[in-house]
Amino acid sequence: MRICHASIDENKNISGGQAGNQTGKEVCIRKWYNKPWTIVLRHPDRQVRERIATIAETLASPPYNSLIGYDQNQRNTLHKVAQSVKYDLLEFINAHEMCETDCSAFVTCVCLFAGLKKLEYDTNAPTTSTMKSVFKAAGFNVLTDAKYVSGTDNLSKGDILLKPNAHTAIVLDDGKAYGNESAYFPRYHGASHSIADALKEMGIDNSQKYRAKIYAANFPDKYTRSFDQNVKMLDKLKQGILKRP
Repeated sequence: MRICHASIDENKNISGGQAGNQTGKEVCIRKWYNKPWTIVLRHPDRQVRERIATIAETLASPPYNSLIGYDQNQRNTLHKVAQSVKYDLLEFINAHEMCETDCSAFVTCVCLFAGLKKLEYDTNAPTTSTMKSVFKAAGFNVLTDAKYVSGTDNLSKGDILLKPNAHTAIVLDDGKAYGNESAYFPRYHGASHSIADALKEMGIDNSQKYRAKIYAANFPDKYTRSFDQNVKMLDKLKQGILKRP
């Protein structure tokens, strides 16, 4: 499995280098490694995650990876250029303006290129210590189970790996288990009494629209969001027999 991240400058320091990617490794693609990560941030919309992964791979691959270097002191210059072209990726590439970023500023800008306007900021990008709360407020699910943070099988392309106060990276490929989903959702082992919260804990879209689709795939009557209907869905989820829509 591949991941994409902004890592270190051309002098193997965290600041002081020239703008742009001098070594091809300042913003780069590498194999997944165990940081160890403690959080996975997952947007509930698969198409959004695919955009995140595609944009990250584009910006970290030749020849476009020459544009973005690593420098914590200049971490917001990527955002400045991206904002000036209204997060149009082609316009950004054509501008050919050398800039800098760091790991969390890079991830945030990739998401802005992907259309996630709720992550817009004015002066300073989120840091690895604030990303959990900022991305959660923007609609991302926060996954902390070992199956997500300790290995690759259950990861989805576009997932964001996070170790607060340390590092963050973007997943570019689907894990083996994610690509072989069964007709049923995995069994829920948590303690929540809410189907919406249970789905969110599992990294599944918990929107009203998607819950209606789930209900229609499992029951004959129309979904009205009633307490009894939600209990029935949760009961099936706990048994591992809730069908995917």
